[in-house]
Amino acid sequence: MRRHFARIFLSSAAVAVALTVLISARAAVARLPGWNPESLWVDDVIFGSLIRSADLYSIITIPTHHAPGLFVIWRAFYEIFPDPEWSLQILPFVCGIAAIPGMALLGTRLTGSAALGVLAGALTALNPLLTHYTVYVHQYSFEFLLTAMFLLGAVGVYSPASGIDPKRFGHIALGGVVAAFFSVASLLVSFPIVHLGAAYAGPRRSPILWWTLAYDLAILSLVVFYSNRSSILTREWFSEHFMPLDSFGAAVGFLALRGRDLLEGSMPDGVALWLLPFVAVGALWLLARRQTRYLGLVSTGIYAAIVVSSALELYPLGLPRTDVFTFPVGILLFTAAAWGLTEALKVRKAVRWVAAAVAAAVAVVSPVGAEYRQRNDVRLVNHLAANSQPGDWIMMSFSAGYLAAFYGPWEVELVPYETSNGFVATVARDQVLHLPLRLDYHDPVEERVADAEHQRIAADFLEEHGPGRIWFLAYYAQTTNGTDWAPNI
Repeated sequence: MRRHFARIFLSSAAVAVALTVLISARAAVARLPGWNPESLWVDDVIFGSLIRSADLYSIITIPTHHAPGLFVIWRAFYEIFPDPEWSLQILPFVCGIAAIPGMALLGTRLTGSAALGVLAGALTALNPLLTHYTVYVHQYSFEFLLTAMFLLGAVGVYSPASGIDPKRFGHIALGGVVAAFFSVASLLVSFPIVHLGAAYAGPRRSPILWWTLAYDLAILSLVVFYSNRSSILTREWFSEHFMPLDSFGAAVGFLALRGRDLLEGSMPDGVALWLLPFVAVGALWLLARRQTRYLGLVSTGIYAAIVVSSALELYPLGLPRTDVFTFPVGILLFTAAAWGLTEALKVRKAVRWVAAAVAAAVAVVSPVGAEYRQRNDVRLVNHLAANSQPGDWIMMSFSAGYLAAFYGPWEVELVPYETSNGFVATVARDQVLHLPLRLDYHDPVEERVADAEHQRIAADFLEEHGPGRIWFLAYYAQTTNGTDWAPNI
């Protein structure tokens, strides 16, 4: 009898592995159209200018509000691989695909069901925002995978019989400190895992308490380091996603709107509203059972951490791209709901495999594809570099500095600047004029101010220098209402 059940389990595991590999491979093929664009989009070029131009010390110390660790990895890839676009796409692409088997393993470890592991992997493959950021030079797919790995570690850290495992706990605490160098959002994941683990262990488990103290001291030093990398402009940019504290009603309304956005983001498009109640069911199922209560508290604790961070204006809530790191929690809770709702059924294994088969079929037959914004702005820089003479003047729009810094042949200087990114890229060349920051992000009044300011700067420059020939490199010059101030220059 034991051999019979062992054969069934092994066959189920083999089928689950095969399906997960198929789902992952299909997702990779569907996302390949977004691979290796002719030119990077403006937001990616900003990252690219830092990756290409800065030395290791500058990468770590430049006051951008992102964690520096990923820029170090990107810089290594940029040096190793010849193509400037896909060398920076490798990291997010690999993380976006690896998240699928990672979540499948998490679902299997949590529920003991290979079928529910396939379900979790398929939901991950069908997540539209994770798919989108698989091909863009951003940290979001990495942060998704990082959260999944922390949750996977949290599954085995507690058991009712032996309590908190000190060795596993120590690994998570150490991992939380290391991960914070690569992702600010990881703090909101590791913090609940570590401190809930310490609370479960109690005062007599000294190794766990020492690990917690070491974690807190290390994180405190990193928080001080990161506090110097934010700016007032960054907080203003995210202001609509910080929870208001002026009234109870305003806070509740904010949570109802932004909290729903956060939860729906973890589900596939088109069915998110229908699947959302299952997230709550999954949380209740984990919290109701002693053996899974720790993980249930960790899951709800991660959500609580982002709410508190939003109230303290430390991290935005309900902004889709910055919510991506929480999506594994929603998928985990949905998988837990499928586990709980089928647990009492005599045919639960068959029902779970039907659900897994349906999700896998959708992920394989109708995968979510990824495309990159069609840009070929590298031609502008190549033309300028090939045809400008040493005595020519070059005037650049604010964003064009990033474009020239990434694609141009010139030496580049990164200057701390009051922008949402924390720095501006300038070309280290004689006879070049960089126009200051656009002021047209939010309303037409600021757009008119920017228009007049740039006209004044250009007019004063021409009157003072009277250049024989001047090049103007304008990039991303269109304003929010569709007007374009570049021709006015």
